[in-house]
Amino acid sequence: MYIPCSISNNRSRIRITWSTTEVVSTESIGVSYDPSLAIDTVGNIHIAWQDYSDYLGSGISWDIFYKRWDDSSSLWTTTEYVS
Repeated sequence: MYIPCSISNNRSRIRITWSTTEVVSTESIGVSYDPSLAIDTVGNIHIAWQDYSDYLGSGISWDIFYKRWDDSSSLWTTTEYVS
């Protein structure tokens, strides 16, 4: 049985309510998992994850993606295909 999975995100600043959940991984129809998350000293969120989709048709089913939340603009950067 195939169950699609996505990477999603919520944000909160101290003493402020949580944001609504938003899907971060919109690049494929495959299963996204094993996210790694880091927050740098200026509040940017860095996330990398695996995706089972053969994104570029290379014949390798597992792909790695990276995306960053830019705290100054309050926007996600364009997703980068890592490998």
